Amino acid sequence: MKRAATILLVLFAPLVCAVPRASADLGMTMTMTMNAGGMAVNSEMQTRIKASKMRADVKMMQQDMTILFDSGAKQVLMINHATKEISTPDPGAIAGNLPVAFGEAAVSMKPTGETKELLGRACRGYAIEMTVPMTVNADTITMRMSGTIWIADKGPGVEEYKALSRAAAESGFSTSFMAQGPTMKGMVEMQKMMAEAGIPMSQEFRMSLEGTGQAAAMLSQMGNMVMTMTVTSLSTDAIADEVFAEPAGYTKK
Repeated sequence: MKRAATILLVLFAPLVCAVPRASADLGMTMTMTMNAGGMAVNSEMQTRIKASKMRADVKMMQQDMTILFDSGAKQVLMINHATKEISTPDPGAIAGNLPVAFGEAAVSMKPTGETKELLGRACRGYAIEMTVPMTVNADTITMRMSGTIWIADKGPGVEEYKALSRAAAESGFSTSFMAQGPTMKGMVEMQKMMAEAGIPMSQEFRMSLEGTGQAAAMLSQMGNMVMTMTVTSLSTDAIADEVFAEPAGYTKK
């Protein structure tokens, strides 16, 4: 169960963020729902941004995780509060010793022409897709993540959010829980695109595995994974510096 929760966190909790050109702080709370293989998971996430630093917290399926990002230090840390360990995200964490080879991720983001209002902000709709080819034994499979995202491009905190996302992407980092394993490069590219648009206020993604052969048939039994995220509150209240400090007494891996 814990392993399943970790994989869900790594693959499907896209938290995009940003560094400010001004001195405003930004706090954002969002709800997330994931459905996969008949299992439904609900959680709440909190993202806080101050100058060049970001903190994102999520609790899910007995997992209590935090990501700290510092654009000045060009550093991303993943904190596991259950084990009291601090680690740097590992691009090979998901592959491990499995007989899987991953190809280059491809990402696209296109405006749909639709608009709607969320939390009093005008949002534009975008269709977004990421594909990652992989070979399992002799079978070729494509992992596809596609969906719709609604982005607010005006209002308090937008420039701060865009700046930190841009700084992270330009440094080769993604500040997302899903930015490990085969999704790392794809998430960085996705973050670059979204950083130019604004604050993602609502997202819905579907992940599927497509291909032929025994491995593809086995993986397809897992079914599609669907994830939705919705921002429920935004705040520009001041955030204390200590919020972005590493917790004392934790072990660095």
